[in-house]
Amino acid sequence: MTTVADIAAVSSVVGQCAELTTLQVAAGYLTWMNVAKVFAVVLGGICFAFLFGRFVLNLLLIFAIIPPALYEILGFAISAVLLAAPALLGVSGPDVTWFVVPGGILFAATIILSAKLRSLPPNNARFFGLLTLVWGGVAVWYGNEVAGFGAVAAFMAFTGFSIIVMPLSYAIGFEDEKATNRAGGAGLLICLILIFERWSGAAIPQLDVFRAGMEWLGPFVFALAILINSSLWSMDQRKQSYLGMQVMAVAAYSAMIVAGGSFHIDALLNVGTGMLILWLIEKPFEIAPKNMTALAATGLVVALALGGGVYWAQNHIDVVTQWMPALAAR
Repeated sequence: MTTVADIAAVSSVVGQCAELTTLQVAAGYLTWMNVAKVFAVVLGGICFAFLFGRFVLNLLLIFAIIPPALYEILGFAISAVLLAAPALLGVSGPDVTWFVVPGGILFAATIILSAKLRSLPPNNARFFGLLTLVWGGVAVWYGNEVAGFGAVAAFMAFTGFSIIVMPLSYAIGFEDEKATNRAGGAGLLICLILIFERWSGAAIPQLDVFRAGMEWLGPFVFALAILINSSLWSMDQRKQSYLGMQVMAVAAYSAMIVAGGSFHIDALLNVGTGMLILWLIEKPFEIAPKNMTALAATGLVVALALGGGVYWAQNHIDVVTQWMPALAAR
């Protein structure tokens, strides 16, 4: 049987590209095909809008006549059908995603519509808590990692973590101080679960569908909460010790780096390292400068220190990989 490695080793017979392997030429061809496909979709969409735009607008006017309550019923009905369709049709594997993703999104949108129809006040905890249960149940039932990732994201939003999309920008953070501690604690719990699995060698199969979301969001939310809590601009110095918060931040990030490197958990290693660098960059600027000259001087010191650290790390990679084993394979 011919393997991918065998194909990759076969030389191409294409004239002036003879130095390329057959697999490399095929990869370039597929890339060209993808570009052509995207171009065709965009061109077709523009032309369709020009030719049939008026018809679509008239159709939307018809939809406006339909009572909103009917949309609510249809929304829940269609989302239920989509979420149940893989089981009813015997669909399995990656194809399940084609049903559960639109079904899950439609379910969330219908909940928002239902709340507006009843003039209910916004309640993020109730909304994201319900999504966590529904999406989590779908993830476990079908063994679908995409739904599992969505469930973890909804759970983090339930604890108070939020991502607000604005024109040309994103705002990532927490609803308030209590939410920062609550979501940070949830992120820490996820990190401890990941570490326990590697330390004990006893994987928890029930968490497999949630693992991608746990590794992406758990360490990030925990590290972000630490970064915010240790910031001079957000902490209450009447109740908190500035020095104590900095010690806690360094200890937390160091623990993430050591645990990530020792147990080969890349998410912990990468997030811990990245947030420690952000912490180091932020601290000099917390010393209130009297003027722009002092601010520029502070920035120059930070740049020199950061650049010097990178230069040293690149020229002492053996020392770096000794303390971070996960980097040794890179």
